[in-house]
Amino acid sequence: MPNEFKLALASLIEKNKIYTVLHSDFSHILLLHEQDDVFSFVHLAGHKKLLNETCDDPHVKIKEQSYLCLETFLNMKNDHGSSVEAFSVFVDTVFQKNYDKGLPYSFAFSGSFNNQGEWIAPEPKDGKGFTCATFILMLFASFGYKIINYDSWAKREEDCDWEKNVVAYFDRNNIDPVHTQAMKDLIGSLRYRPDEVSVASAIYNPPTPSNYDYIQQNIHLLKQIISIEPTD
Repeated sequence: MPNEFKLALASLIEKNKIYTVLHSDFSHILLLHEQDDVFSFVHLAGHKKLLNETCDDPHVKIKEQSYLCLETFLNMKNDHGSSVEAFSVFVDTVFQKNYDKGLPYSFAFSGSFNNQGEWIAPEPKDGKGFTCATFILMLFASFGYKIINYDSWAKREEDCDWEKNVVAYFDRNNIDPVHTQAMKDLIGSLRYRPDEVSVASAIYNPPTPSNYDYIQQNIHLLKQIISIEPTD
């Protein structure tokens, strides 16, 4: 059984490190980083809703929300100090560039963020965007860290059902009808789930991206760890 990542409990959150933060049901992912003694939870919370929630002490929020925090591979690198700092600056650059107009929510993503934080993708962008998971996946990829082997990814029937539910939710709430209509043509896109991106960012061994099966094995290990961790 692989054992290459470290579950970082709330009491162990440290400065000058990068963490991914999972909802306890694995339904959402955030990126936790620190700059100038301020911790920030950066995440895509919905359609054109890019958030940067700052706090002096992340432990309160983590405990209140029953979040799970995983250390990323950046914390394990020999030069992790400089790498973490540079990545934190890049994350902030992407946020500052996009928080006003937001980023579209979609299960179909492409392109990358350039050094100015701008989303660059082949035209047409119609119906494309990010989930909470692919937003973080793209942050790493755009910074030069391809943490997932896309070619190894499995196409799952339940993911297609989930994508249909996303479109139905957009339709039901009259969210950006033009974007929603374009998303309908992209149902069947490969899905990268929050827990998969979180674990991939923990086990990544540059420059080799992790394949689907290896990531699933580590997710199984994570669930085993959670089941035996104390809750208080």
